[in-house]
Amino acid sequence: MEEGLEDEHLEDLTQRLAGLGFPSDQARAFLHLTRHGPMSAAALAKSLRTSRPRAYRILEALMAEGFALSQLGRPRLYTAVPGAILFKALEVRWTARLEALAEARRELLPLIEASQATAEPGTQASFTMLQARDLLEVHVLEAFGAARSSLDLAIAGQLGLDLLATPALLSALAARARHGVTVRILADGRSPELDAALARVPTAQARRSGPVALSTFLVVDRRDVVVVVRPGSAQGTDRFLGLQTNVAHFVATHSYFFDSVWRAAQPVPAPGPRRRA
Repeated sequence: MEEGLEDEHLEDLTQRLAGLGFPSDQARAFLHLTRHGPMSAAALAKSLRTSRPRAYRILEALMAEGFALSQLGRPRLYTAVPGAILFKALEVRWTARLEALAEARRELLPLIEASQATAEPGTQASFTMLQARDLLEVHVLEAFGAARSSLDLAIAGQLGLDLLATPALLSALAARARHGVTVRILADGRSPELDAALARVPTAQARRSGPVALSTFLVVDRRDVVVVVRPGSAQGTDRFLGLQTNVAHFVATHSYFFDSVWRAAQPVPAPGPRRRA
């Protein structure tokens, strides 16, 4: 790792490694070993600002995973494996998991679908609570794909961008717009990240709502609504929580609110000749 790496960059790398399945404490220890190693358990404990027994447990876990090496001596010193070896090991592990997932899908999906109710979706009113970002992305992606006439999308703050401005969701949104679905995007702020996201959907209509307090929600064909919030947990990490419903008054309320804010909102300048606002 580059000498003099800032602490905030180190923390960013920790979170990105954690997103690959690394426990956060192991990811942080691995990066400290990469930056400062070889290190003793005592030195690592001091660097991580944790206890020596906890540092030993983290080192044992890294050793067991093959992500750290130890040198015999007194004191025993530990080093991180090179980054190329780390990612090769992760690649092998993820490949094996994907193969296992594909096999499980082939075997289990027909059994699960056969055991589920056969009623057509949307035939009865329902509220469905969703938790975890991955699950929310899947439901939003399915909602995009189900749209036949209109998609009204309100993006509120960084949360809306975090969840909705992903390449997969933006591509799906652009595809629905190209296939004749009326796509309206209502955003409550301005940022380079938001502008880049809107540029990925050039056939959509986009407006900025100004100071109006928006939530992040999606109305599909005036019949289904997905609402997204993200409360902070006691551990200091964020958990996504969503509500998907086709209850008529709930859909009508969100549609009316969207229309009201839309009429007063300012059109986003077109990035290209195809954008209409």
